[in-house]
Amino acid sequence: MPDVLERRSTAHDSPSRFRRAAAGLASLAAIAETPTTISSTFINDFSSSRQGIALGVMLSKVEVSKTVESRYQDSDQFTVSTSDANGEISSASTEGDATSASTDPVEQLTGPGGSDVTFTERGASDDVDLDHYTVEWACTRNGEEIPADDLTESSTDDSRDVVAHVGVGDLVSCEVTNTARLGAASWTKTDADGAPLAGSEWTFETEGQDPIVVVDNGTNDTDPAVGAIGVDGLRWGDYTLTETKAPAGYLLPTEAAGTFTIDGDNLTATVGPVENVLGTPALEVKKSSDPASGSQIDPGQDITYTVTVANTGDVPLTPAKLDDDLAGVFAHASYVTDSATATVNGTPVDAPVVDEDNATLHWEGTLAVGETATLSYTVTVDADVTADDVLVNVITAEADVSPGFTPPVSNCVEGSTDPDCSTTHTPLVPTPTTPAPTTPAPTTPAPTTPSTPTGPQLANTGGELAPGLFLVAAFLIAGAGALVASRARGRRS
Repeated sequence: MPDVLERRSTAHDSPSRFRRAAAGLASLAAIAETPTTISSTFINDFSSSRQGIALGVMLSKVEVSKTVESRYQDSDQFTVSTSDANGEISSASTEGDATSASTDPVEQLTGPGGSDVTFTERGASDDVDLDHYTVEWACTRNGEEIPADDLTESSTDDSRDVVAHVGVGDLVSCEVTNTARLGAASWTKTDADGAPLAGSEWTFETEGQDPIVVVDNGTNDTDPAVGAIGVDGLRWGDYTLTETKAPAGYLLPTEAAGTFTIDGDNLTATVGPVENVLGTPALEVKKSSDPASGSQIDPGQDITYTVTVANTGDVPLTPAKLDDDLAGVFAHASYVTDSATATVNGTPVDAPVVDEDNATLHWEGTLAVGETATLSYTVTVDADVTADDVLVNVITAEADVSPGFTPPVSNCVEGSTDPDCSTTHTPLVPTPTTPAPTTPAPTTPAPTTPSTPTGPQLANTGGELAPGLFLVAAFLIAGAGALVASRARGRRS
């Protein structure tokens, strides 16, 4: 027996043996400070005697166990162990999705004053960060709780320890419980007046993690109140909160709802309130033509019609729809095949559908806020049109919107008098005319009064008098002719 401190005997002082000559009992007690083994040898010096011996040893025991309330990462695993001055005594580890692990009680030889045993937990791999966990130790001695003041806790970067004193014959059991230090966030969804709104949806995003989807009073929402949203189980990081679906009838914000940080010093965050404004769908259409509406047109002439369909509201139109009644056009003109085209903000899209049998044109397509569709098609005026064959057409438009919004009423509806909703063209057909016969009328010369000179006159060279002289000569000739005729009639009579 090494390091023997004390030997006691009721019969003999020998350090190694004792003898009783008389009938009776003898006892020996041996105590060591750091015992490691125990052995005994029975020596009987009397061949004719019968003797008995009983050996009793006071052993201590230690055990450690682990409970995982929640994991920060699903892959986190832990190892617990016991150790003393001589090294590790025992260890156990969690595996898979197990939430506990423990060692069996291990016997210890202690000195008369007992010894200290260290109970330790650490991550089973290097990627386990114990800062992500709360650590609670609880120890018992022979079934009785050991006061916290009798335990010494310590920690390193990769371990959490507690030291307990183990006396001779003690059973000391320690359990360590880990709970993940996950964060939580909360916010409210309201209208401009602060009234709570139901039906919103959200995402949380942070680097290195999949986005977290949250639905008010649904997926991942921990708050049952309408318009109040709560989320827990958030790992540490910088988060961006984005609204992905607004309450019915309301617009999504154009920017992120907020940002916040979850870490060891900030495990809870409050965002908001996040406000929404009501959406106002709007649709405006306009029809024009070349030549312009109201113009006169020639037989055989082409007319090109253009229609614009504009989303002038703040809600996507899904889709916008336009119908053009061409009955008043196709009665006196024919559609130019494949002339119909459509663009949205200059980008080609599916062309309008022209139904010549039913004299209609139809187009529909999604228009984002601010987008405009431009439709175009051409007809050729019939060669045999008359002035009474006026070409008139009328457009109407409507649109669908997401549930919760009120569909817009366009400026062009059935019966609208808006001039932007129709065009009119009148054929210009010349009417043949027959020239009427004409009879020249006789002219009677007007009498003239000679002017009286008021002063000296220059000699007339004849240029200025020529017209007057011509008239005088004409009168003289006519008079002479009349005189001759009169005389002739006198002779015949």
